[in-house]
Amino acid sequence: MLLRTSALQSAQHKNRRRMQELLEETQAQSEELRVQQTELENLNSELEVQAEKLQTSEEELKVQQEELKQANEELEERSGLLEEKNHMISERNLEIQAKADQLTQTTKYKTEFLANMSHELRTPLNSILLLSRLMSENQDKNLTTGQLEYAKVIQSSGHGLLSLIDEILDLSKIEAGKMRLEYADVSMKELMHNMNSMFGPVAKEKKIRVQDQHWHRCSGNDRDR
Repeated sequence: MLLRTSALQSAQHKNRRRMQELLEETQAQSEELRVQQTELENLNSELEVQAEKLQTSEEELKVQQEELKQANEELEERSGLLEEKNHMISERNLEIQAKADQLTQTTKYKTEFLANMSHELRTPLNSILLLSRLMSENQDKNLTTGQLEYAKVIQSSGHGLLSLIDEILDLSKIEAGKMRLEYADVSMKELMHNMNSMFGPVAKEKKIRVQDQHWHRCSGNDRDR
């Protein structure tokens, strides 16, 4: 009886010890599971954070792609405008070159025209000067005083016209774009006399009275300068 009781107690002791071991093992596994669950939660949190960052990066990438697309469209538009402007500039250069060629041709024609006009004008004008000089000399003494005066007017006007033609037809001065002015003393008496001689007959024909009022207003010192 005593042996049976001792065996029973020993079995109970082993059972309690085994249960204690199982309990401790269960607690250890529970703790390990808890730690693993915590680590899993932390890992899930990190994954969520990374997922949010990835989503943010994707959105930023979409925005950048959209901006890049707009930039490319603007660049294409500007390239088209630049190409159009280059085309316009090219056409404008062609027009300018054509006008330059036309101007060169016109200048050539002008030079040829002036050269021809120089000869065509001088030939009859020299004849007029020669005839007016012969008339003013009046070697046959058959001209009146008025006729001699007219001949002198023709000769003086012819010389003035010849001088003017020489200045106009001076191609070097025309192409240089400038004319040199020469200052010289002028006889007012001779100037008024020449003007009266030139315009007097025309005024008389049109019944216009010409008076040299400005001449009479000049002082004695200014009449000859």
